[in-house]
Amino acid sequence: MSLLYAYPLLGLVSLAAQVFFAIHAMRTGRPAWIFLIVFFPLLGCLIYLFAEYLPSERAAAGSLKRVQEGVIRKIAPEVEIRRWTDQVALSPSLVNRMELGRAYARAGRLDDALRVYTGCLEGYYATDPVLLFELARTYHAAGDAANAREFYERFRAQTSPTKEQQLLSARIHEDAGEHEAALEQYAVLARQSAGEEARTRYALLLRRLGREEEAQRIFTEVLRHARISSRVYRRAQKEWIDVAKSELKRGEPALR
Repeated sequence: MSLLYAYPLLGLVSLAAQVFFAIHAMRTGRPAWIFLIVFFPLLGCLIYLFAEYLPSERAAAGSLKRVQEGVIRKIAPEVEIRRWTDQVALSPSLVNRMELGRAYARAGRLDDALRVYTGCLEGYYATDPVLLFELARTYHAAGDAANAREFYERFRAQTSPTKEQQLLSARIHEDAGEHEAALEQYAVLARQSAGEEARTRYALLLRRLGREEEAQRIFTEVLRHARISSRVYRRAQKEWIDVAKSELKRGEPALR
C-alpha cells in the first residue's frame, strides 16, 4: 500500500506541497517541472525543492542582505570612506583599494573612485576583471559612455559576465541611443529572471520608444511575479516593483 494512503496526514501534506510547487513552477516560468511534481508527488516535490525553490530563496535572501548593507553605507558614507582610507594606509592591497573606490562611488564621489581604480591598473591587475568592471560601472555612472564601453569590453574579454553585469551592457547601449541592442539584451535578461530591474528598465525603454502595449505587459509581469514571490524577494526588489506599479498606473489611460 502506498505510503500516501497508509498515512492520510502525509497524503495531505504531499498534496499541499504539490499544489504549492506546481503554482510556483507555473508562475516563475518553469512549467516543465509540473509533470514531475504531479505524477511523482514526494520525489518530484523534493527534487523541485532542492533544485529550484531553495536556490531562488537563497538568492533573494542574498539580495536583501546587499540592500541592508547598502542602507547602512548610505547613512554614513564618510565613515565608510575613512575606514577604508585607514585600511589602505596600513595595507595598500588591491582588495582594500577596491573597497575604498566603492566607498567613494557609493558616496557619489565618482572622480575620487575613478582615481583610486585607475591607480590600481598596473602590472598583473591591469587585466583583473573585477577592477575592469568597477571602472566600467563608475564611468557609466559618471556619464562617460566612451570609457564605460571601453572598460566593459576589456572586462568581457577576461571573463563571462553574470546577469547583473550584463545589465550594465544593456544600459550602456541604451544611453548611447543603440535602442535595438539594448532591447535585445533587456529581453534576454527578463526571460532569464535576472531580477526586476532588468524587466522594469526593459518596459521603460519600450515606453520611451512608443511601444506602449508591450511596456504595459512587461510592467504587469513585474507585479505578477512580485505577487507570487517571497516577502524576502519583494523587499529586495522593492525599488523596481514600486517603479513598475507607478508606471503601470500612469499608462492605464493610454490603453482605454
